[in-house]
This record gives sequence, structure tokens and C-alpha cells, in this order.
Amino acid sequence: MGIFFSLSDILIHPFFHSYNQSFIYFTLSNMNSKKVSELLLVVYAMGYSSMIAFIAVQFLYRYWIMTNNRKAKLFEGWKIVLSVIYSLGCGFIYASSIYILGPVDESMKSYLREEMLKNYNASIDDISGFAVIGYLTENNSKTLLHGKICVATLLGIMSTQYTIMIYSGLQMHIKLKTQVDSLSISDKTLQRQLLKALIIQIASPSLFCCIPIIPILIGPFIFTNLSFPSGIFVSPFTIFPSLDSIILMIVVTEYRECLKNIWNMNFYSTYAPSISARNALSK
Repeated sequence: MGIFFSLSDILIHPFFHSYNQSFIYFTLSNMNSKKVSELLLVVYAMGYSSMIAFIAVQFLYRYWIMTNNRKAKLFEGWKIVLSVIYSLGCGFIYASSIYILGPVDESMKSYLREEMLKNYNASIDDISGFAVIGYLTENNSKTLLHGKICVATLLGIMSTQYTIMIYSGLQMHIKLKTQVDSLSISDKTLQRQLLKALIIQIASPSLFCCIPIIPILIGPFIFTNLSFPSGIFVSPFTIFPSLDSIILMIVVTEYRECLKNIWNMNFYSTYAPSISARNALSK
């Protein structure tokens, strides 16, 4: 899922831009059709939310396994499909909210026209995207309401996943700490490393996925004088999918040593024969 999300970022190349009491989520990629480009933006949003939901499910599974909870059986056999359905379901609701509640109407176009032309040299009429406006005028009360519902839905989905991560992570942290005292020295070292990895694994989704999106979503309802490409906040999205494994490899000694052994085996099997041959010729 993470790999799919990273690949979709390369294909769609989405932008986020915050301007005063609004933000726009769009792409400048030419897909020969605005509808196709908008659909790809929605798919990208679905991939992002599904990835976060799947990470939350993984945290819950680890917690249930560690506490020998019978609910862990929900991840055995065909039942693992339920976790995929949950993740995709969250992504579908997230993406549908954007698609249904975030179309760029005429009031948004007039508000963002000059800003998009100045920053991206592109006409708002030719851009495929979705936007939220956080100010009220005589003609945009419906647009404002849609924007509020959209942002509330997106924040609700994200906060639910992060709550699951925090709860499961804290429970695992407590469980690991209670186990440390009854272990041997070598096992204590491993458990402390797993504990450190767990803390980093909890922090990384918030730093790379959850926290960056919050300023963009709430910006239209808080800031009144703003103009910058807020995509810098979400640039870490594509980095995150590989972090979970990297954290374990760096923090846990056993993983790190195993990785070194695999590297050494591949290196020597590839280069050792040629090195030996050169040494033989030089003699």
C-alpha cells in the first residue's frame, strides 16, 4: 500500500497551496482530461488515508498479539481481508468527502484566479483540483458549509487512526516495561531496543503524515493573510512508507546484524571471485 502511494505521487504530482482563508489541492499534470486528473487526485487522497488506516490496524494487531487478545484471530486466514476493507473504507470516505464537498466553483475561481496565475503561471479554469474556503460572503454560504463538513470529516478520520496508534502504542509500551524486569540481560537489551523502536514508530506517523496535514486543513479558518505553497508540509508523505522497516533495522541490533550479514554475503559472492582472480594474475 505504501509503495502504491509513493508511485501515485510520482504519477499525479499533487500540489497544495494555501491562500488567505482558503487552500487548493490540485495538479498541473496534463492527463488530457480534467476529469481524469481530478479522479487521480481523489485516488491519491484515498491512498494516503488508506495507508494511515492500515498503519493503525497494524498497531492494533501488535497490541492484541502482545496481550494474547483473542481478537488477534481477526488477522488469521481469510479474516485478514477485514483489515484491508477497513483501511480502504476509511480511504473511500476520506476521498469521497474531497470529491463531493471540494469542487472548485465560480466563487472559488474568482478568489484564487490571480493567486494561481502569479504563483504557477496557470489559469484556474485549466487546473484540476479541489478547494476549501473559510470565509463567508453573500454568495458562498453553501460553499463554506461544504468546506467545514469536508475538513471536519478529514480531521475526524485522521484523528481516529492516530487515536488507535497512540492507545495501542501506549499499551504495548506498558506491557514491554513490565516484562523487562523478569528477563535475562540479553533479553532486556532486546526489549529496550524494541521499546525504543516502538516509540519512534509511534512518533514517525505523526511527524510525517498526521501533523503536516493539520495546518493545511485548518488554515482557511484561522489564518487571514497567507500565501505560500503548503505542499512543503506534505512532502514527507512519500518518505514514510519505508520508515517502519528502517527504524527496526537501525534500532534493533539483531535486525542490523542480520542486514550486515546479508550485505556481506551478497558482496563477497559477487566481488570475491573477481578479486581472487586479479590477485592470482598479479602473482
